[in-house]
Amino acid sequence: MKESVDRALETSNLLNKSIPHIWETIKLKQEVIRIACIQDSVVGSVRNAIRSLDSSTHNNAAYSEELAANAEQLAEQTQNLKKLTTLFTNGKSKKS
Repeated sequence: MKESVDRALETSNLLNKSIPHIWETIKLKQEVIRIACIQDSVVGSVRNAIRSLDSSTHNNAAYSEELAANAEQLAEQTQNLKKLTTLFTNGKSKKS
């Protein structure tokens, strides 16, 4: 009987020593969960920023193509205007 009581006391002592460690483990687990939630939020924000950047990049590429096409048309119009100016200038100097 004494052996059973001794084992019960030993078990009780071990449990009493373990309880603070169990609580510390619970606190650490809660902290890990809290930090994981923050990280998840940050990852979501980064994901949204990358999507926005991707969209802006696509828009900028489209605008660049449009600008290049407009520049090409403007260059053609400039060449045509130079030709007309030359004809007008040459025609005026021939009449003089």
